[in-house]
Amino acid sequence: YSLDPAEGVDETITSLHRRTWLVVNDLKPSHLYFFRVQALNEVGASEWTNWSDAVATKAVGPETPEPPTLCHAESRALSIAWTEPFSCGFRLDSYDVKVSCEDSS
Repeated sequence: YSLDPAEGVDETITSLHRRTWLVVNDLKPSHLYFFRVQALNEVGASEWTNWSDAVATKAVGPETPEPPTLCHAESRALSIAWTEPFSCGFRLDSYDVKVSCEDSS
C-alpha cells in the first residue's frame, strides 16, 4: 500500500508490507491531516481512494518557558519577566510562578 499524506506534502509513504495500517511519524501536534491510499502489486497500482475525513494529532501542553530574568530590583520587591513559550497555537491561560529564598542566616 502507498499512503499519500494531505495536500501540501509532496511525499508518498510506501509501506512494503500487506498490513492495512501504518504509523505515520514526525507530524505536528494539534494539526489536522487527511490521507488516501492505493494498493500496489506486481501488475500495477489501483486508483487512489478519496481523501479521508480530517483526523487530528493529539494536543500537547505548552513548551517550557525560558528561566525568568530580572527586570528591576528594590529592597523588598523584584520584577521578573520571561518569554512566552510555544503553545501549538493554543492561547496561554496563565502561569504558575514558584519562588525560593536563599537562607542567609
